[in-house]
Amino acid sequence: MRRPHWLIPTMGAVVLQVVEIARADTPPLCTVQQQKLVASDAVSGDELGSAVALHGTRAAAVAGGEVYVFERAGFDWVEDTQLAPADGQLIRADANGSGPAIALDGDTLVAGSQDAPPGGAVYVFVKSGGAWSQQQKLQDVTGLPNDSFGAAVALDGDTLLVGAL
Repeated sequence: MRRPHWLIPTMGAVVLQVVEIARADTPPLCTVQQQKLVASDAVSGDELGSAVALHGTRAAAVAGGEVYVFERAGFDWVEDTQLAPADGQLIRADANGSGPAIALDGDTLVAGSQDAPPGGAVYVFVKSGGAWSQQQKLQDVTGLPNDSFGAAVALDGDTLLVGAL
C-alpha cells in the first residue's frame, strides 16, 4: 500500500497530510494530518503555502517572498533553510495576483517570480555539500513587462519547463 504525502496550504501554514491509497482508481481510505509546517520567522500576512512543492523527503513552500525548505527527519519535518534570490527580488505573485510558482526535484529547486523586471524571472537553487545556493537566474530575453515569465514551472531531472501568461 502506497502512502503519498500531500501538502495543503492553509492560512499561513502548510498542513502535511498522509493519504492511504489502496488502488489508483479508488478514493483515499484514510487521511491523517501528520504535521503543520510553519516558517521559523513567520509573521502575519506571510502566507506560507502560496506555492508548494514536494519531492521525496523534501518539501518547499513560499512565504513572504522567500522559499522555505523542509526536510523529513524520521516522522517529523524540520525547516532546513530559507532561499531568496541574490538580486533581492521577492518570489511573489504578479500585479494581477497570479501566485508564485515553485518546483522541486532532488537537490534542485526552481522558483518563478513573475514580478521580477522586466517580465518575470525563474531562479534556480541547488543543494550541494549540505548547503543551498542560487545557481542561475533565467529570464526571457524577448520578454516584455507583464509577460509573467515564471508563472508556472515544472522540473524533471535536468529539464525545466517555464510558463508565461
